[in-house]
Amino acid sequence: MSIIVSMIDVPFLFSSVIFFAAGAWSASPLAAQNKINLRFMRHQLMAWGIVDEREATTATPIITRVMIGVAQLRAWGFFGIGIAYLLLSPVWVVIAILSTGDAEGFVPLSNTIINDFLWLGIFAGFTIGHVIGVWWLRRRARGQATYGDLHRRSIADYRAPIAGWLAPAMTVAWVVVTSFALPHLNRPFYPANVTGPDPLIAVFDEPSQMVVVTILAEILVRWIARLPRLLIIPDPKMAQRADDILRATTIGVLQSLQIILIGVMGSAQWNILNWHLPGTFTGTAFHLLLIVTDVYFFTGLAFYFFQGHIGGRLSGWPWGKPSRTVAGARADG
Repeated sequence: MSIIVSMIDVPFLFSSVIFFAAGAWSASPLAAQNKINLRFMRHQLMAWGIVDEREATTATPIITRVMIGVAQLRAWGFFGIGIAYLLLSPVWVVIAILSTGDAEGFVPLSNTIINDFLWLGIFAGFTIGHVIGVWWLRRRARGQATYGDLHRRSIADYRAPIAGWLAPAMTVAWVVVTSFALPHLNRPFYPANVTGPDPLIAVFDEPSQMVVVTILAEILVRWIARLPRLLIIPDPKMAQRADDILRATTIGVLQSLQIILIGVMGSAQWNILNWHLPGTFTGTAFHLLLIVTDVYFFTGLAFYFFQGHIGGRLSGWPWGKPSRTVAGARADG
């Protein structure tokens, strides 16, 4: 049997190449020497109270070491996404062949499935990549001098409670709305010439994925918050705070990705219900829910650009300052 390549594979394969290239760049020495990256990391170190303005111009080895740690985690995340897209490409071909007997055949709910694949590929790849990256950093740290941890970390050090409740709240909201809408779906669910999965499976596809994403992301960020040292640098007074930067940045990126994905899935679920519900059930309140999901998407984007400052006891918000009192006490003993 000849190998069949569907045209829908092209975006997956192209995206895979892009993320592999991004990972290679992040892991390369050139990224650590990039002047823009150095300037950004100096700003981060000053914001966290690790160095003052004078030290920021002379502490290049420390700045580079912290930046390499952040870049290596990011690189593992990009590599994970690239691998996920490579795996999703043949999976799509299999779905098409099983559904229609043709790799180019029309798959019911294909737009929704492709949307799921694109975003779940990013989430799964980035998450698994970060888990591997954390393991790799800690493996390297075992062969270096370490400093005793002076406190037990918790997720509250790096994330505000409201940021942690955003994804669960939206997930519960869509499960409730979908459960209410189920008895009122149009019959028949599919056009006369189209077959697809049971309507119950079709309408609960997005909410079920939202539940999985919410739970997995929460487990991961709490695991990262409680891990022993991720990053070792020579200066023991700076070691704790530098480690906090790496930890907060990683948690912030994963949290932003979770909220973006919840927002995207919420928008997809809104469209599914809007297509299959009578007009009497899609009034102002239903359209307001779409606006809320869009707000979630942009909130997730904002969290990404906050670079780890999402309201934790240590990290604070971008418009404030990280807690130097707590961080300083922990670092200086």
